[in-house]
Amino acid sequence: MSLQPMYRGDTYYFTATVVVAGQPVDLTAYSIWCTGKRAIEDADADAVFQLTKGAGIVVTGASNNIAQMTILPAMTSGFTAPTDVMIDVQIEVNGIVSTVATDTLLVMQDVTRTH
Repeated sequence: MSLQPMYRGDTYYFTATVVVAGQPVDLTAYSIWCTGKRAIEDADADAVFQLTKGAGIVVTGASNNIAQMTILPAMTSGFTAPTDVMIDVQIEVNGIVSTVATDTLLVMQDVTRTH
């Protein structure tokens, strides 16, 4: 992933493409989650967001190997200063968990506050 900055309170989309040994991984049978935190040591319960397949994550692509994530406005609307959010994407099947992408997302301040 290579995330561009987003603005506080906006809807933001990004993707993670999953390939192992040069081959696309069909994600339809996998559990997928994407967690964003202000600090890595924060508990998952304190995350800025935690998306899952069907709740913020959609599997797309011809080989079903692209996870498209959606951050909703309410997830960042309370930020009062520019904030770095550490993100990872993990997949799980048959008890095997793999982190397939990590990045840092800068959430910048916007001007309009009525939305």
